[in-house]
Amino acid sequence: MILINGLAGTGKTLLALEQAKRKSEEGQRVIFLCYNKLLMQNLYEFAVNNKFEIFNIDKLIYRLFSSHSMEKIKYSFINWLDDVKASIDKIKFPEYDYLIIDEGQDILNYKYFPFLDKMIINGLKEGNWSIFYDEEVQRVLYGDKDSFFEIIKKINRSAVSFKLSVNCRNPYTIGEKVFQITHL
Repeated sequence: MILINGLAGTGKTLLALEQAKRKSEEGQRVIFLCYNKLLMQNLYEFAVNNKFEIFNIDKLIYRLFSSHSMEKIKYSFINWLDDVKASIDKIKFPEYDYLIIDEGQDILNYKYFPFLDKMIINGLKEGNWSIFYDEEVQRVLYGDKDSFFEIIKKINRSAVSFKLSVNCRNPYTIGEKVFQITHL
């Protein structure tokens, strides 16, 4: 159980991909989840080549339950998700040996938590996983900040935590040049 916190550009996604690749090479059944659909599409070929599954969270949930409720088309995704949550114990989930979540700040909330817990052997409390997130900046875009911190506290009891602080994608010289041009 590993928690990696870092701002944008600190290498979270690259570390998550490397972790997925290594766990897959060890023969583990790995699932890589992210929030952003475009990110998933950009990483898809890497995932296929390295024999792990990759989904954005909404696509995964929709795919898991699309045959569960024939009436789903009448509802919005959120209402349908609530209906599915009510019958979650009746659904057979694929179980993975290792769960990797990138963009955890957008996924770690009570909307998705029941699904995540069922996807991994032994659940989130005892299972094997790595979660990569930005609790400072990116969390405010899509995430539910209250449930995010509650879930981090809940699952962090036995996890190893790291904080990434060096922006590898946007070095200081680029930031300085942008400031000179834009004064931002």
